[in-house]
Amino acid sequence: MTRLRAVGATALLLAALTSCGNRGGVTEKDGHFLLVAPKEISEAGVGFTASRLVMVGDCVGLDLGDDKVAIVIWPNGTEWVSTKPLAIDVPGLGDVKQGDYLAGGGADYEGPQPLPGIEVPTCCRNAPLVSFSPDR
Repeated sequence: MTRLRAVGATALLLAALTSCGNRGGVTEKDGHFLLVAPKEISEAGVGFTASRLVMVGDCVGLDLGDDKVAIVIWPNGTEWVSTKPLAIDVPGLGDVKQGDYLAGGGADYEGPQPLPGIEVPTCCRNAPLVSFSPDR
């Protein structure tokens, strides 16, 4: 195998390995931020029975009712669909759009690094931070 082919094969292997990774962290799209758990977590502590998907400032979150909102750490594998209109793809739920009602639970978090691989953007630190696990 020539050196060029070996380098190309190595690059393809690395790309395949990283694309199938845990897909956690913070992703930015059009100036908006989506926080995603670095691994699958199932936290059903705090119940969000009538929450709606919304933007909380520049961050994807939930309207919890009674004038309460929270920035959300979404389940591992959650991805952007679009920012205008807001839509994300949540494992186990599929595409969720702004204003859609979500039922699930989660835990409260604090600080700029609540989970490994998640550095909460400064603009996302102005509201409570929670994780979300959908009811299944």
